Parts: sequence; structure tokens; C-alpha cells
Amino acid sequence: MQLSVIGVAVAFSSLLISFIYFNVKNREWYEQMLIISEKNQIVGQLAASISHEIRNPLTTTRGFLQMMNKEQLDHETFERYRTYAFEGIDHANAIITDYLNFSKPSEEERRLLNVKDEIDGVIPWLKPYSALSNITVEVYHLSKEPLIICGEVKNVCSIL
Repeated sequence: MQLSVIGVAVAFSSLLISFIYFNVKNREWYEQMLIISEKNQIVGQLAASISHEIRNPLTTTRGFLQMMNKEQLDHETFERYRTYAFEGIDHANAIITDYLNFSKPSEEERRLLNVKDEIDGVIPWLKPYSALSNITVEVYHLSKEPLIICGEVKNVCSIL
């Protein structure tokens, strides 16, 4: 009798161990599939982000180039638009470089920034883009006092 109980226990435990082993292996496979799926989703989001980030400076550059074709454009304004167009191309190039160096990011140095100055620096970049859509950009600062924050230094075109 004792031998038969041991035999049943061994058979039951063998089935239980096989069941647990199968479930663990099955769970590992599902976890690997989930990880692969999440990686594919992240790659897709990254590709969409890169496309969007590169299109912004290219669209702005296109706007400046179109504005350079306007008749009766004084030399100073023409040169300013030309400079902005080159900066837009440089910004697109910097975005590509940043994504290529994504695995080894460098830390930016934080410093005090005047928010008003940063906003005013972005306006010349927004005007050509908004002109394409017949939108006028106007900025009104609610205070004459500087608004200082601690942040990372970025060039004007990287804000867009």
C-alpha cells in the first residue's frame, strides 16, 4: 500500500513538474514576444519623431527661401533670411547627428535663462512657417521684469 501511494505521488509530482515547466517556458516565450513587440513600437515612434523633428527646420528653411523671392526685399532682410535658412539646414543636420549619437548622449550644462529672451529668439523662426499658413504671430509679455529659469542651453532653431 505504501509503495502504491509513493508511486501515485511520484506520478502526480512528475505531471505537476511537467505542467509547471511548460507554463514557465510558455511565459518566457510570451515575455520575449512582448519585449520584441515593445521594441518594434519604440522604433516606430522614434522614426515618427525623427521625421517630425527634421521636417520642422526644413519647413522653416523653405519658408525663408520663399520669402527671399519677394520683390523689393532689402539686402539686410535678404541676408537675415539667408542666415536663418542656413541655420535651419544646420539644425536638421544636428537633429540627425543627435539621433545617431543617441546611444552616447552628452549632458548639457544647466544655466540661468531668461524666458522672454528665449521666446523672442524663436519668433523669427516662427514667422516664415506661419506666413505659409497666413498666420500672424504676436507676442505680448505680461511683465517687463525678466523671468529667469534654470535650464539647458539650446540654440534658437533647436526649440522648434
